[in-house]
Amino acid sequence: MLTRRGLVLVAAVAGLILLSVPLGLAGQAFVAGNLVVLSLIGGDWLATRPAEIEVERPEATPFSIGRRNPVSLVVRNTGSRVCHIVTAEAPPPAARLEPLRRELHVGRGEELELEGVVVPERRGPLQFSAVEVRVLGPLGLAFRERSHPATAREELTWPDVLQLREEKLLPPGRRLGGLRNVRVEAVGREFESLREYVRGDEYRRISWKATARRGKPVVAMQQPERRQTLLLAIETGRLMHGAGGEGLGKLDRVVNASVMLAAVAREYDDAVGAVAFGDGVRSSLPPSSRPGQVRRVLDTIAPLDPELVEPDWARGLATVGSLSRRRALVVVFSDALYLETDTRLLARLARMARRHLVVFAAVRDAELSDLAEQPVVDGSSLYERGLATALLDRRADALAAVSRRGVQVLDAAPQDLTRSIVAKFRALRGEGVL
Repeated sequence: MLTRRGLVLVAAVAGLILLSVPLGLAGQAFVAGNLVVLSLIGGDWLATRPAEIEVERPEATPFSIGRRNPVSLVVRNTGSRVCHIVTAEAPPPAARLEPLRRELHVGRGEELELEGVVVPERRGPLQFSAVEVRVLGPLGLAFRERSHPATAREELTWPDVLQLREEKLLPPGRRLGGLRNVRVEAVGREFESLREYVRGDEYRRISWKATARRGKPVVAMQQPERRQTLLLAIETGRLMHGAGGEGLGKLDRVVNASVMLAAVAREYDDAVGAVAFGDGVRSSLPPSSRPGQVRRVLDTIAPLDPELVEPDWARGLATVGSLSRRRALVVVFSDALYLETDTRLLARLARMARRHLVVFAAVRDAELSDLAEQPVVDGSSLYERGLATALLDRRADALAAVSRRGVQVLDAAPQDLTRSIVAKFRALRGEGVL
């Protein structure tokens, strides 16, 4: 195969042949020119040895969805001369890969590690294609290509586990290397001991039963509750498709937030459980404070995909409630527009809030928010903006109704969901309302 330089040489010889026509030397020029060109190109092509170039794709750890994950290729020259090569590969489906093409020189016996970045937009298997290597001849006139099938490897995309390294999201007591400082909550709810009343103690701290037994005022001392229960309720119905911003779906954002929230809760030594449901219960993990529970949560919710179904709220919330007999913090990830399509959802959430502390984490639709903020330039954009604004107003009214029924409400844009729910969790835990 000819390179651009080889094509220029062929064109130059053709031009010389045309110039020799008026001189009557076209035949001689044609023979001599082609002999020179074929000799140079043929010799350059024979000098290429693609078999001397080896390419490997090192095994990678699972990638995080929506993140710039580092990837690499190892190129090795086993030949006895410097090689000018070009590597190329196709991006995996539902992912961005940078760069797709590299041009480099590899010295004899040299091994190079080529760094790149992949940004997966879907959880699950990630199929890399085989790398194609083009080896150019010493003169740069011709090249030969070779495919490396061993580099066509399937990797795995997880939820965003890279966020677990973000210290700002984790509790203040966490330290690198697994060390922790003692955490102090703002309000305690767990009984510690009794002591005699002293001037200045709050009357609400007096234990009237102990006072009656001892015949003198006694105060109940409380300490921060060390272990609580967090239940993640992930709805996977029709409104969780797409619209998560930056190429991700809303369910992708929910899964990422759930993994991070589970990690934060485990740093407080809380028990964590999870339920995922659509038109039926898809997966369930009982709450536990055992080591490795974050990984079990990850394995439970990582395979989730949205379904074009109406969620069965009765069965889903009943399953969540059955996981813990004690009062727990239940975080329901969903879309507020279900409150309009299911007239009994509000009552179900309110009923659960009488037993547990319920947070309804409503994920906004990124596309709907964009439409509501777009500039009005014509009748079509005016209609779209008006319709989107009306839907957002109805959504806000529905969430206000939920809040009035004793349910905590979190209304977050998809890209802010993780930080918002972690901040909400830490605030509730600090207030001791559970």
